[in-house]
Amino acid sequence: MRNQIFSQLVLLSLGMIIFSLMGSNAVLSSIYGSSIAIINYLLLSRRIKLNQLLKNKNAESDIRSIYIGAIERFVFTLIAMAVGMGALSFEPMAILVSFALMQLSYFFAPINSQIKPESATSN
Repeated sequence: MRNQIFSQLVLLSLGMIIFSLMGSNAVLSSIYGSSIAIINYLLLSRRIKLNQLLKNKNAESDIRSIYIGAIERFVFTLIAMAVGMGALSFEPMAILVSFALMQLSYFFAPINSQIKPESATSN
């Protein structure tokens, strides 16, 4: 989890530097878009930890939990972006670009880096 957050903070800093050339509203918009992605990651991480704690042997309940988590993150993202672009009057391009940059962090620090497979040799 720390690797993922670190990657996201590095990309947040990169986005802030890029958008600082466009003015303070663009920087705030960039921070807002990045925070949406960070909260999405935290929601995903919470869902994964919850599934690991429950250790359901029923694949159907695991799939249901994954779908519920995906819907939860999707709805949160839509509402947060609508609030940012509408009510808060942030710059839409800065929100979307910073959100997309943060999604790139999944390539740099995979979310499952904390999960270690069981050894195949242990019987």
